[in-house]
Amino acid sequence: EAKLQESHGQNWDELFPPDDYYELTHITMPKAHLLLAESLGGDLNQLGNQRAWIMIQPIPMMEVEAAWCRVVAHQPPEGMSEAEYFEIMASAEMLDLTLPFSVQTPQWANYVPLTVRYNKRVAGHNFGMGRNGSTCRASFHLATHMDGEKHFYPAGKTIGQVPLDYWVGPGVVADISAKVSNSSVYTPQMIEAEVEVRQGDIL
Repeated sequence: EAKLQESHGQNWDELFPPDDYYELTHITMPKAHLLLAESLGGDLNQLGNQRAWIMIQPIPMMEVEAAWCRVVAHQPPEGMSEAEYFEIMASAEMLDLTLPFSVQTPQWANYVPLTVRYNKRVAGHNFGMGRNGSTCRASFHLATHMDGEKHFYPAGKTIGQVPLDYWVGPGVVADISAKVSNSSVYTPQMIEAEVEVRQGDIL
């Protein structure tokens, strides 16, 4: 409140009248499906005030109001116009290969399962002017996830230390579900019998 008074000469309720705040956050934005990606960083300074093809990829958490996400800005290659690049990107089909993250999602038996604790509720604060908030507890080895170098090698890289471009590129999905059970050992031969694997593929 003191900072707002110093910078704007008003308190919070004067800057954002409660009725206007409620209308915007609890009615207008949800009905328009407007979502907020908060706390951007990384290479933000390199992007500056330029337009880009933005990809926001939140973890598909099914029971909660928010999720961690990765935000990536794609820019046209040299020699290609922004309009042409955006047209190509808009025409590409995108398929979600991710399992949903839920308290119902099966996982490894010897890891901590996902639990959700709801610690804030919209209706429980200021006559419905609050917000939903929750805390999750789980192993990272749940649903669709990456096993990084450090999972097996103590001196290996953590997921956050792996360069961004390592996660993007040509690849192939080998569906060998008909050849295995829940605890089967799969072999290179099983995979190569289904798809062509090329050097550098994400497999």
